[in-house]
This record gives sequence, C-alpha cells and structure tokens, in this order.
Amino acid sequence: MRMILAIDDSKVALMQVKKYVHKIFPDCELISSTSPSEGIELAKKHGNNIDLAIIDFNMKEMTGLEVLESICDSVDINKIVICTANLQKILEAKVTERGARYVEKPLSQEKMNQICEEQSRKAS
Repeated sequence: MRMILAIDDSKVALMQVKKYVHKIFPDCELISSTSPSEGIELAKKHGNNIDLAIIDFNMKEMTGLEVLESICDSVDINKIVICTANLQKILEAKVTERGARYVEKPLSQEKMNQICEEQSRKAS
C-alpha cells in the first residue's frame, strides 16, 4: 500500500489532493494536515513509509521550504514535492537545489498524474 503525506493550510486544497490521488491509487493511505508543524510530526512518525509528500509553499505558520528542511531527515528528498502559485525562479531554484520537485498550482488531475508517474519511475 502506498502512503502519501499532504500538507497545506487550505482544507479545500487537501480535499482536491485526496480526490486526485485516490483516482490514481484508490487503496493508498493519505495522511494530511492543515498545520505545518503537525505535518512535520506526521513525516517524522511515518518517515520511510511515505512514498510521496506534497507540501504547499505559502502557509501562515511556516513556508513549505521550512517544512522541507524539517522533514528531509525523515522523508527521502526525492519524494518531496513543493506546490505553489508563487512563481519565482529564485524559489524554484531553492527547492530544486535541495533535490525536491517544484510544481505550479493550481493542482489538477493531470498534474497529479504526472507527479505520481514521475515518482513511480524514481522508485523503480
């Protein structure tokens, strides 16, 4: 069974991620949080079991980059995707320099399909 972690301070965005992911992996376990600090605790708790972490960049409590820095010892950096509507080359560079993937919001089923397909290729 796959395990996917989603962290976004928007409940609507988390519902969309859940819908898109379950169309691809109906039996996956999706753990999620609207709180970055709670999401970090989930990442530390489930660590190596997480197949994909989808993290929003713009959150009130902390940025997705700060979350990435906090979980990269628990979750393989290649399994982390930072999503944002904040399209800045410097931000994209900061994310990709650390080895994570940078994806433009809004998410769609097509984008989620691409994210999951790429992640499956990396895992094999």
